[in-house]
Amino acid sequence: SPKNLHPSQTTLAVYVGLSVSPEKLNLPKSGAFLVFPSNDLVDHVAQLEKTTLEEALKNDSLSEAMEGEEMHLGPIFLSAGGSVHDASWSQKFPGKSTLEIGCQCPYSWFAKYESNRGKEYEEMKMKLASKVWRRVVEVLENDCPDLPKELDGVDHVEVGSPLTMSRFLGSEHGACFGLEHNMKRYEPSMHFVRLRPKLPEVTNLFISGQDVASTGIGGAMIGGLLCAASMLGISDPFSLIPSETTDASKK
Repeated sequence: SPKNLHPSQTTLAVYVGLSVSPEKLNLPKSGAFLVFPSNDLVDHVAQLEKTTLEEALKNDSLSEAMEGEEMHLGPIFLSAGGSVHDASWSQKFPGKSTLEIGCQCPYSWFAKYESNRGKEYEEMKMKLASKVWRRVVEVLENDCPDLPKELDGVDHVEVGSPLTMSRFLGSEHGACFGLEHNMKRYEPSMHFVRLRPKLPEVTNLFISGQDVASTGIGGAMIGGLLCAASMLGISDPFSLIPSETTDASKK
């Protein structure tokens, strides 16, 4: 039953604005990249889920971790976004750069703040965000030496926790990637029978998005395509995508 499935990972999101051009900062030109805390990612994430918030806030730097202390950080996603991808960025936003950072973290760290997001919650968010920022700076220090070493040295920062994701996405435990992506989810009896656009239990109820396909924007798009095909009674969902020949004939 889908009741046996659980929400996917949760993320601390850090959005940074800098009053320095991406060229001067030498921000990475790649679309995005991941910073892994360990070569054994599966084991590290399993240990991370057992880590308390107090332990997570204990150490701040990579150097401390190298001396035998854990940083207690999950995988980090980093993107310079429009700063490096928008060809007209320098004309529209001269001398400005942005960085979008996501760091996997357990929902348990934030659960006690569900009904009380006061000063303690805001301070905790910033402490975690500062820890993530230091890790990013350490990873990029050779290529981007002009990045501020501390988060309070940037020009603008906004931090979102899994509680933020839950509020704006309406997802359980702030799981921005839908259901957990484990082997059980992709068993034929689950993925091809239960996690489908059309639910036999409720007439005319159709489901779309990541949970009928796979994670991310691409998964959500395919989920929408599968849902549309199911509603229209079309066996081949990809036939709904106009071909280049069809598009040309309409011009």
